[in-house]
Amino acid sequence: MTLTKFSNIIKGIFFSSVTIIAQSANSEKSTKDLSFLIGSWEVERIYNPEGSSLRTLKGSCSCNYEVGEQFIKCVYDIARPDKSNALDIVYFNYNEIYDLYENLWFSSTWPIKVLMDGELKTIGDQFFYNTKASFLIENDVEEFVRSNWEIFKSEEEKYILRKTYIKTSKDNSSDWKFHMFEKLLMKDN
Repeated sequence: MTLTKFSNIIKGIFFSSVTIIAQSANSEKSTKDLSFLIGSWEVERIYNPEGSSLRTLKGSCSCNYEVGEQFIKCVYDIARPDKSNALDIVYFNYNEIYDLYENLWFSSTWPIKVLMDGELKTIGDQFFYNTKASFLIENDVEEFVRSNWEIFKSEEEKYILRKTYIKTSKDNSSDWKFHMFEKLLMKDN
């Protein structure tokens, strides 16, 4: 056997192994990794948490599997003073084609749908879910959003903390504004 032929065999084995490992790593991830969302939640949202015009809103959220358990649908219903309730519908999933978690947001108070890419990490019983998105909000102005989710579970309670930061393409690259703090407390623990 020549050195070239041997080298080609080794390369073939290596690339086949990498492909198999990559496929098995992807097959381990699924929408079910986000099952911590399933249930009914009490919600408290604090807008502009570090500013002088703090606004606190309360409501509920309910999350269930949808579309053959390929997605988790969460419906937020948030009371607003002197206005109709804000309704947010969010679809969460794991996209095996792109090898990333996603969530798609629709809101009755914001006419833009937002598709966020997510990264999920687990440390013991605690989950960290970080998401990011960008979208056009007016001519040549892009908004950037990032959210950091922390999911806590104990025998007594289960809750999620979410911090959302925003900036636009007009802002300095490091000028992220702490836009919203959200706490979800599981009702049916």
